[in-house]
Amino acid sequence: MIRFIKKNRSRNISFHIFSLIFFSFVLFFNKAYSQTGNFNFNSGSTLGWSTRGPTNTSLTPLSSNFTGLTWSNNTNYPNAVGLDPNDSNGSVAFSCTNGTGVVPVDSDPWWVMDIVSGNLSSNSNWQTAAGYSVRLAENMSSGSSTIYANLYVKVHDNDLGTDRRWYSGTAQPLTKNEWNYITFTWATDPNFPTNYTLLEVYVVIWGTVSGYYSGSVYLDEVNLIPGVPGKTVLLSPQNNSTNISINPTLQWQAVSGATYYDLRVYTGGGSLILHDANVTSTARQIGPLNYNSDYVWVVAAGNSNGLGQLSDAFKFTTVAAPGLTVSPSNQNVPFTAGSTGFSVASNVSWSVTDDASWLTVSPTSGSNYDTLSVAYTENTTSSQRVGTITVQGGGITRTVTVTQEAGPTFTVTPSNRPVSYASGTTNFTITSNLSGANWYASDDAGWLTVPTGGITDIT
Repeated sequence: MIRFIKKNRSRNISFHIFSLIFFSFVLFFNKAYSQTGNFNFNSGSTLGWSTRGPTNTSLTPLSSNFTGLTWSNNTNYPNAVGLDPNDSNGSVAFSCTNGTGVVPVDSDPWWVMDIVSGNLSSNSNWQTAAGYSVRLAENMSSGSSTIYANLYVKVHDNDLGTDRRWYSGTAQPLTKNEWNYITFTWATDPNFPTNYTLLEVYVVIWGTVSGYYSGSVYLDEVNLIPGVPGKTVLLSPQNNSTNISINPTLQWQAVSGATYYDLRVYTGGGSLILHDANVTSTARQIGPLNYNSDYVWVVAAGNSNGLGQLSDAFKFTTVAAPGLTVSPSNQNVPFTAGSTGFSVASNVSWSVTDDASWLTVSPTSGSNYDTLSVAYTENTTSSQRVGTITVQGGGITRTVTVTQEAGPTFTVTPSNRPVSYASGTTNFTITSNLSGANWYASDDAGWLTVPTGGITDIT
């Protein structure tokens, strides 16, 4: 018996001392597949599947008597080959009559036919598949001739930017007139890409140029093996981001085939602080976190088959704790109109209010560092007055005051003093908040003597 041996990463088939290398033609077909991704060919059509070939193992096209792929109504798994009733349930097949008609080229002893799916790149079920299985039957071989088959998948490696092919390994000889089961799982291959787009699957049929073949090869029940979703790509906060909110929203790309996401958040020291194993969207707000601290987060997409590959770990650092200071705490100002100022130092946005109609503060909002300009009107009262300015931001409230001195006062009581004809003294009360340099006393009568002033509140 001829054995076909698996070689990783390419379609390398060896038997005895020969090493046969075959790469499929790069062809694309119209998208056609069942809603679940499986193909049972019970719809009266080939569902976008076709043949390519035959070629030899060096990709040299060969002339032949092979037909293209057609839908067959008389053969359907699990019924015996050719004995399926005309019930619209069928399979797909290629055929030849009275021999293959293949003429060997370069002494290559093999002819090869591929049965190829349509383009599967937009089928989410196939993008997450772990592999697939098929049913094959043949009534083509005769005598000592044998038909062999193995399964392939073609993907576009998004990391390498190139198309690559994997196959099921040892080619399997098909038992004539029976349904043969072949399966191929790539999810367990450590060399299989993790970031890829699945383009097509195809069944490779092998026969010898020297053998005699007349009949058909049938394909039915192409069923994907459900797999876990692919690797999750994190979006925001980006890796090594700084000044991130303590209540951030973590975001990542949707993964085809995912029904939920597993989110884990760690401190910079590696302690798990959040594990949400059932996030049903591609974003999750967390927090409150600590200020000025490092965090690491990862996400894995999951479905009923389990979790896919974990995302790359992203790190971010939260903002510093909010700070807000206003100085000085008070400004003493004269009773006359004027302006004064306060300095604001902050790492947050802030707003300003005051409780005094005689104050006007500008600006009324800002962020980080700034100066508040405070205009005040003249104090026309005889009392000192205090206005309070409130600055708020980042959950912090700071208050400062403006203290304005009283307006000037000066009274003499009573307004008149009756006195006797005899000499003597009498008193008037002077009440003032002015210094002695700001008032004085005089009279217009030579018979009166008064003090010259300079004392506040004298009798």
